[in-house]
Amino acid sequence: MTAAEITAAEVSTENPTVRVGRPSKRHAKRFALLLGAALGLAALAGCGGAEDREARYVDRGVAFFEAGDPVKAELEFRNALQINPRSLQARHYMARIAEDQGDLRRAFRTYLALSEDHPGHLPTHVKLGQLYALGGELDQAETQAALAVEIDGDHPDVLVLRSTIAFGREQFEESKRLAETALAAEPGSETATLLVAQSLRRLDQSDAAMAVLDRGVAQNTESVPLRLLKINMLLEWDDIERVRAVYDELFAVQPDNYAFRANLAQTYLQRGQSDESAEVMRQAIRDGVGGDQPKIALIDLARFTDGETAALAVLQEFARAEPDNAAFQFKLASMQYQAGERDAAKETLQAMVASAASEADQLQARVSLAQLAIEEDDRETAAALVDETLTVDPTHVDALILRAGLALQGGDADSAISDLRTVLRERPNAAPALRLLAQAQLARGEAEVARDTLRQAVTADPSDIPTRQRLASLLAQAGQVEPALSQLERILELDPAYVQALHLNASLQITRQRWPEAEAAIAQILTLPGRQALGYTLEGSMMMARGRHDDALAAYERALDLAPDAVEPLTGITLVALAKDTPEEAVRYLETVIERNPSNAVAHNLLGEVHIRQQRWPEAEQAFRQAIDLRQDWPAPRMNLGRILMAHGDQPGALQVFEDGVVARPESAELLLAVAEVQERIGDIAAALTAYERLLVLQPNNDVAVNNLAALIADYRYDDPASLERALRLAQRFETSNNAYFLDTLGWLQYRAGNLRQARINLQRAVDLLPTHPQLQFHLGMVLAALGDTEGAHRAFRLAVPEGADYPGIEEARAALAEAGDTPVPAAPGGDG
Repeated sequence: MTAAEITAAEVSTENPTVRVGRPSKRHAKRFALLLGAALGLAALAGCGGAEDREARYVDRGVAFFEAGDPVKAELEFRNALQINPRSLQARHYMARIAEDQGDLRRAFRTYLALSEDHPGHLPTHVKLGQLYALGGELDQAETQAALAVEIDGDHPDVLVLRSTIAFGREQFEESKRLAETALAAEPGSETATLLVAQSLRRLDQSDAAMAVLDRGVAQNTESVPLRLLKINMLLEWDDIERVRAVYDELFAVQPDNYAFRANLAQTYLQRGQSDESAEVMRQAIRDGVGGDQPKIALIDLARFTDGETAALAVLQEFARAEPDNAAFQFKLASMQYQAGERDAAKETLQAMVASAASEADQLQARVSLAQLAIEEDDRETAAALVDETLTVDPTHVDALILRAGLALQGGDADSAISDLRTVLRERPNAAPALRLLAQAQLARGEAEVARDTLRQAVTADPSDIPTRQRLASLLAQAGQVEPALSQLERILELDPAYVQALHLNASLQITRQRWPEAEAAIAQILTLPGRQALGYTLEGSMMMARGRHDDALAAYERALDLAPDAVEPLTGITLVALAKDTPEEAVRYLETVIERNPSNAVAHNLLGEVHIRQQRWPEAEQAFRQAIDLRQDWPAPRMNLGRILMAHGDQPGALQVFEDGVVARPESAELLLAVAEVQERIGDIAAALTAYERLLVLQPNNDVAVNNLAALIADYRYDDPASLERALRLAQRFETSNNAYFLDTLGWLQYRAGNLRQARINLQRAVDLLPTHPQLQFHLGMVLAALGDTEGAHRAFRLAVPEGADYPGIEEARAALAEAGDTPVPAAPGGDG
């Protein structure tokens, strides 16, 4: 975990005005001076006119920004950018505003563009490095830090960035040294103080860390982050009196921040001091802080300590005092629902729809009813309620989020994204919208964009464990192991027993061959009730990775004893036998399992896979058919059986297996892809195109399906202008690909469309990647011939017709070669025909 992330996560609150891990005002002014210096010569060179108007807009924007008015500041910067779209200072401050508003994606994009357009601009490199570090991408942060060091390695902001990176790499002594150097250059720097204190804390020097924080608070009398870190440390010391004293300081610094009072009340409650917790909330009510929130908190507290009846009495007392306050009716409906009284909850909300004092409350009651309908899987009622709400208020945030969720459930990711973007324009940090947006982006195959969205979501809500876990999983899938581990570390700080994080952490440590860390994670899982089977399964995986097959077998067997129907330990035992090159042992074991439980489809499928290893084809086919009979909608045995049939020339049989699978599992992308590929092999091009189109409805960004569909159009439907245009549009995504087949498809489509020069570029790139592939050579030869490069075309054609090659167009290649009186080149070893 990076220091920046710890700073943001450990000492953040729900108050959106609290920003931690950011430069102080003095720091911000230094950035402004640097910006001014960078533009000084340009300003002096201006002779009035546009340059003067731009400068006036920028100056006013900076003044508004420093005065804490980002709306007016942004308007001035936009005016400046209309005059000069490349204005360094206006763009930099626009990124600063986006960052302050929590729109880290927009801030990152702007800083990244600035770093490319204006290399050598120190504030941009520092800011970009901070954002990379916040996301756990320490190598990229290091790159920006190195660029900043070349400009001014002694600048306090550069030192802080380097300290943050060192902290993220768990180099705590180095992090402390760099942060202390920054503090010496800029005494009182809030971020540097936090880094020194955090480093000392990690070095088990808590007293020294507290002393640093005390000095920092004395120098930054209104600092929230420093005080929040003090609270965390005091809680570790169990010093509740000093915790209360620091919270009192926070109440004075930000008297209207309800989150501080809620946190203190929760602290008392966790210690069993419910009276003290209630008094904090009552004082918040007396002070007029938090609106209805402390009243709702007192209702919840009464329910927690004294039961439903007591909570209802507190609620009724508040409702009598404020009969027109809908918050208490919403709370009543929530309590009814939680108690299992769904009909009563609906009646309460329906009454609010009919008679609530304000239209806003009426609409919110409709949305709450829609949410209940969704939880009861009544999508039709939910959709009607949402539509009624949006008819009255087209920008109702909660209704838009619900409609997006309904659209996503119905497979319409584009409509979901449209609604969610509307929400996020109004509320860039709306965590529910960000979570749902990431889900929609994943549905469209946009994994990288989804990861960025999830980063923004966990920044908006650092305590959201499931979302952080999803981010860690996506990072791991993308091969970004260190950032994934950083996210998992934060999860386990929030909840040391969160099993999904422990599971992924152990798996990643095994992959990285970090055995002590893997063993520690597995040991923690083994202490959790009901999780021993998972722990022993992971232990088996670790032993397999270390080549200790007997130990792996023992661990898998212990897991299977605890969970006889579990897939993973049974698979692990099979893999151990295969790793020991004793498939007959695997057969005997699996047959014993099947004898005990004939309906175990997993065992039948594994048995078939072992028989493939033994090249016992009839037995394998029988095992896979038995697995299919037991689990009709499971793609794995169908894929295995289909491959056997295809390998033995029974393509119609394989097609039938795959098509039956699609009937049983219509959403299976792998089965649809298999259907299309078999139809293509047997020459039923129309059916293959239909199957690929059907797959793209399910997965619009499936690159293999896009490539295969576009390639078929390029070979068989290129004379249809509409089909060719669509194929080109789909394949355009391959422009930056390093996949030879994807580049070949794009280049061949460009040839069909008459764009010969671009076709030549992409086909040459494809051939450079796979120089012995005959069909790629044929495609390149055709383009070269059309461009008049006869010699190059002949050279390509000679490589396009080796003995045994067979592909659409090979006869054309042979004819072109014969016409030139040339002969083919023998196939190269390993060439792909």
